[in-house]
Amino acid sequence: NYKIRIPNLDVQKDTLNRLNALQSQLDALEMLQKQSKNNAAFILEAYLPSESN
Repeated sequence: NYKIRIPNLDVQKDTLNRLNALQSQLDALEMLQKQSKNNAAFILEAYLPSESN
């Protein structure tokens, strides 16, 4: 028989809150990354228009 210790409910809630905060930060960073990519593409197109335009 194995015994697995589980943290008390307060520790579990604190851990979940920290993970949720980190996920929110990751989501925000992913959005900024997409915006930066779009901005870079816009700038490049403005200065180096493609041959098809």
